[in-house]
Amino acid sequence: MTLKEATIEETEEGKSIKLNGWFRWVVGGLATALWGILILALINIANNVIANDKSSRDRDDEIKTIALENRANYQRVDTKLDFIIENQREFKDILKRTAPYERKR
Repeated sequence: MTLKEATIEETEEGKSIKLNGWFRWVVGGLATALWGILILALINIANNVIANDKSSRDRDDEIKTIALENRANYQRVDTKLDFIIENQREFKDILKRTAPYERKR
């Protein structure tokens, strides 16, 4: 840096550097760009957190739906098994009743 671009000033707190001319604009622009990048990164992180939360809720809803479907299917199968068992009992009763007639023939 030359003296045109920056000057060193003495204050009560100590020395400070004062930027001059185009160099001041360049450094200010870089600082502003860095702040902008930081803010955009924070917004992106927040959006990812929200999206992950929503997708996990969607997954939970999907799992609940599948569980309900499985339960309904199980109940249907259970009902059909009960029906088959009842028919089997009736069939055995019919066989017991008709068996003596079969033997007499």
